[in-house]
Amino acid sequence: MDSEAIIDLSNLLNRLPIIPIAKRNDTFRNTAGVSSQLSRFLWSLKYNEKHANIGRIFTIIYEEYKERPGELHEIAQAIRRNESVIRQVGFGASEEADGFPEGAILCHLHRHLEHQQGFQFKNRVAQCAICCVRVDHIYGSLPNVQFLEPHLLVPPTEISPDMTYVEEYFIMVCPNCHSILHQIRPWRNRKTYVNILQTL
Repeated sequence: MDSEAIIDLSNLLNRLPIIPIAKRNDTFRNTAGVSSQLSRFLWSLKYNEKHANIGRIFTIIYEEYKERPGELHEIAQAIRRNESVIRQVGFGASEEADGFPEGAILCHLHRHLEHQQGFQFKNRVAQCAICCVRVDHIYGSLPNVQFLEPHLLVPPTEISPDMTYVEEYFIMVCPNCHSILHQIRPWRNRKTYVNILQTL
């Protein structure tokens, strides 16, 4: 990478709300550090040996996406494209991305959009769009309980800051089906989301 690309990457990493400001030191993701980590990573690839001073995340991501570089590129582009929105919505705990292959940043943005945009449709359905469980059949004595959750059908890598989120982009699902939908790839659309159920 040339120096201009390193500077651009360093600036982006500093702007993204991954690590709280209070936990950053003066050299956090600076150009020298970014350049060194990338150089060590390339050394590791060249000699097929993990460099002692390289972050573990490099190896994890490389192993996960080395056969699918196009998917990794789509994730990176989606993060860059939505940077302004990501900075506005802040950032949650990294644990919330468990089972979300695109990582914590796009997971947090996706969940934010589900709750900010999707809940306006929550009262229009009474059962999960996938397993058909009904809240009144399970918690009939608790008429005001919140059970169903909005799921955004737009793939995480296709989210855009200029997108208008209309009702057709959402389905209402139970927490179990919602968790499964977030883990399945390729991302399910309106025609295929029901296919996660086992056919008996």
